[in-house]
Amino acid sequence: MVKNEHSNTQQSSHIVTNNETRVAGKPQRVRQVANRLHFRTNSNTILPYLKSKADGNSGHACFSLNSIATLPKELILPLDDYIIQLSLLNIDIPILDETVKAKFLANWTAEYTGKQDQSDIFKKVAEIRDKLQVEKSLQPQLHVLEQAADNYQSKGFFSQFDWCMVHWGTSADILDVTNSTFLLPTACIEFQTAATPPIIALQQLANTFPSVLFTLLYQYPPENTWNEVQFYPFPPFGY
Repeated sequence: MVKNEHSNTQQSSHIVTNNETRVAGKPQRVRQVANRLHFRTNSNTILPYLKSKADGNSGHACFSLNSIATLPKELILPLDDYIIQLSLLNIDIPILDETVKAKFLANWTAEYTGKQDQSDIFKKVAEIRDKLQVEKSLQPQLHVLEQAADNYQSKGFFSQFDWCMVHWGTSADILDVTNSTFLLPTACIEFQTAATPPIIALQQLANTFPSVLFTLLYQYPPENTWNEVQFYPFPPFGY
């Protein structure tokens, strides 16, 4: 259970620049998010837990979201424009925090139109398949499309892109960390994510450590406004 708090205006200690990405053939600006996760106790257990599945292929050596919810390897595909386009049709943007949702829609991509009905998704798959079958030069993309379509049929997700948004609340693993904040003992770690904070993963973290109060501050540099979210175990601890 997430509790939203008022925004505050502390100064960021780690400014991150904007990145460019492409969605459905158009360049879009996806902003990185600066995150500060505060917890008062148990860092000797929490930090090794966050590091436990940082295998070098995803996330950072200090912190991988795979440690909280593990991304199935069979869903990992080359993210060309068509795979991202299909993945966008299969995403409900984070429902745990209305502030996150509003900022996501403002800072992510104009190509996002909300999760679509399965029938419409199948029509879009067929439309893209027809387009790719016209030219032999696009056969590699057609192969990836068929893999994505099989993933959707068997797993309910096209790729890592839509799976990560649903299970982590952000579209990729941890981008970077402030290393000094991961030295024991610590009561706050700082890290960067793409487009949104990993609010769904952090709710799962709170469920795993129900006796620890987790508070997240996140912002979109160079803004100075920090948004605060507190996480409580669900169901409530003790029930």
